[in-house]
Amino acid sequence: MSTLYNGIQLPAAWPPQNTYNPGGDDPMPVPYLDHPPPVIPIDVGRQLFVDDFLIEESSLRRSFHQAVKYDGNPVMYPETDLEQENGLPAAVPRSGGIWWDTENGCYRMWYDAGWSNKYAHATSVDGIIWKRPAALNK
Repeated sequence: MSTLYNGIQLPAAWPPQNTYNPGGDDPMPVPYLDHPPPVIPIDVGRQLFVDDFLIEESSLRRSFHQAVKYDGNPVMYPETDLEQENGLPAAVPRSGGIWWDTENGCYRMWYDAGWSNKYAHATSVDGIIWKRPAALNK
């Protein structure tokens, strides 16, 4: 058995084998949560609170909504010479390449510019309108 940084112990057989039916309505079993540690530190790494696993009590009411795709998509598209190089236009965000920069109050994105293994950087205050450095347009 291995123990994660937050005290959760993973089963010896990993990934666990189960009889989960992806077409059914039952939730997928999560065997490593059957016996959670008494205290789970949440001051390490990022936490996404989508269930009650880390929340003991709350007066909040959870509500769910269908996602709505933004009508103005795509928000990032090839515009500069670099992004349209070699006749193969592309402006594709890198995996995990968009994040909020608290210090500067904007989103930052690293992305593939064209299909020639070149990377570029863009910023946005709203995640919809992206500004590229002027140097990319030369």
